[in-house]
Amino acid sequence: MSWDEWLLSMHGGQDVESFLLSAFQYDVTSRLRSGVVHVTSVFPVSVTVAHADCFSDLTYHTIRIAPRSPKSIFDAFMLSLTRASADFVIATGKIVRCEPDYTVECLSPFGPALEDWRTSVLHRAAPPQSVVLTAQPDVDVSHVLFQRAKKPLPSTQNACGSEELRDKPYPVVLFTNAQVAPQLERLISSSLPSDCSCVSVQAHPQCSISTAVDYCLKRPDATISIEAGPRSSLDLYRCRPIRVDTLLLSIYHGAVSDTQPAPADEESKCAMHVQSASAVLAMSAGPFLTQHFLDQYFQLAARCVDGDWEFRVYAALR
Repeated sequence: MSWDEWLLSMHGGQDVESFLLSAFQYDVTSRLRSGVVHVTSVFPVSVTVAHADCFSDLTYHTIRIAPRSPKSIFDAFMLSLTRASADFVIATGKIVRCEPDYTVECLSPFGPALEDWRTSVLHRAAPPQSVVLTAQPDVDVSHVLFQRAKKPLPSTQNACGSEELRDKPYPVVLFTNAQVAPQLERLISSSLPSDCSCVSVQAHPQCSISTAVDYCLKRPDATISIEAGPRSSLDLYRCRPIRVDTLLLSIYHGAVSDTQPAPADEESKCAMHVQSASAVLAMSAGPFLTQHFLDQYFQLAARCVDGDWEFRVYAALR
């Protein structure tokens, strides 16, 4: 049975545990019980580093979410796995604006198995809370992320006479600065009042992904999943010590442009080089980290290969 077939056949939390142990030969779950977890998909680009002694290195570029970007069932599972483990999921307003279907729910078809894993293995009953970093007041409250934060209407009474809820809301915190906070509060109070929605505003004088992590860490032993883009998430790696405890890196090793025969003349070679560079830019959401940096600050705890994709679990060196 291939990894994809195994993933598509999972039914419960123990199936998730069996898959993780078989694929990685490592207790991945232990890395997800607490701390800051960053999950991202990248592709490698070879670069020459101009230093005292020039040396080759790999720069990993974050894969842009687009129709022609490479896709992987395993990669989708890794994203859903971190959501299933998280108490908080930190994203940016840009992601919410650019992805009309963005939520922090587990992707289909892994949802039922991962939800069971969350409750039966991690013993977390409440859904994860979204923390959206934004410095802009133009929030689209009709976005599905905010609609899923609405409190469901009570259903019929159960045998004990108490009301049951049809579905649990996914709370959202808009994390912003003091200047924008009043505008967001007015918007939320008028469009998503607290008696029917779990959306709130949190102001911080130094609004950043690092201060958002501090906000989430007020809950003891919390697991915080980072789903921000490369520009925002890199701030967590510039801190000393770095703020990321576990990095789940999905690496696509396949071609980033159409395969063509090697050109014979120099002019064609130059054109191919430009075409290749354009393909890289089109597929990249931005440079992420280098292999040299990963070797310096992380330990490779486990890895799994599936076709053109490689999945690595990195543990920060403390």
